[in-house]
Amino acid sequence: MKKFYVMAAFAAAFVGMTSCNNDDDVVNNSTPNQLQISSVGLENITSRAGITADAFSNGESLGLYIYRGTSGYTAYNDDANGVSTENVQYTQGATWSATQPIILSSVEGVVYANYPYNAANTNPAEIATTVLANQGTGQSDGTKDDTQTDYMWATPVTGISNALPTVNLTMNHALAMVSFKFIQTIDNTVTYPGEGKVSKIVLKNKTGKSAIMIGNAAMNIADGVITGGEAATAGITLAPDAENTLMDVTAADKLPRLLLYPVAAVAADDAEVTVTVDNKDYTLDIPALAAGYAAGNNYQYTFTLKGTGLSLTSVEITQWVDVPLTGGDIQTPDNN
Repeated sequence: MKKFYVMAAFAAAFVGMTSCNNDDDVVNNSTPNQLQISSVGLENITSRAGITADAFSNGESLGLYIYRGTSGYTAYNDDANGVSTENVQYTQGATWSATQPIILSSVEGVVYANYPYNAANTNPAEIATTVLANQGTGQSDGTKDDTQTDYMWATPVTGISNALPTVNLTMNHALAMVSFKFIQTIDNTVTYPGEGKVSKIVLKNKTGKSAIMIGNAAMNIADGVITGGEAATAGITLAPDAENTLMDVTAADKLPRLLLYPVAAVAADDAEVTVTVDNKDYTLDIPALAAGYAAGNNYQYTFTLKGTGLSLTSVEITQWVDVPLTGGDIQTPDNN
């Protein structure tokens, strides 16, 4: 999947301290160093630090953590000095900064991070996530959108201490994306007579199925695995800008997109989509996806407008690689 690269540098701060103990894991003649994020680069993505932006915008915040040892979540320090090393907020301004930065000692630790920062995240194994049933227009220009949150986690980096105070964080998407594209048929004998204005899209489970998941869940910051959530009985709804046609629109910020929790597999009878085009509803089956909806992937469904109907003609998977899939040509009753 496409990833976010976060450069973090630790600058010298504070005076030295000493500690004597036979435990190999204790601080020994350490000079604490202050964690500072010096720059953030987003490469080859179509997602916001959001849905369509290609860079973090001013004011974005990350939650940074460091734990001692090579794995697990053992406290990096005992907070005796009142300085936390868990879920510390670093915010982008002219530079990335924190009001109470993470302090490194000679103890080696593992660095983790997640986006967006949430003060309520007190357990690294249960980072709060939410996927809403109603996600606005789904047409994002990369500005803040409270209806769609692009949750991310950083690949853990080991061996960090005041002796090795520089870290590269690779940010990974925790959710999957589904986008919707509409094209006019090239068959002049069945030209679509309407304007192609899409006012509503609903991606939902069929009765008794659970491929589409929403609600509150928890993400493990170490690997991005999400647990919890609930089946989207009423589906996930988008209400695109119906004042403008979506026929043959390709601009990323104009295509409706939604976010959903990853699932392992989607069978042919698991899900359906209802699209309202020019005030007419069309309900179409979603083709099977053996690999399901994977985190970091964008599943672009292409619909063809022809005659008086709509058909789902293809599915393409891209990194949010290119693996085109052929979907079924689903006819409507008046276009057999």
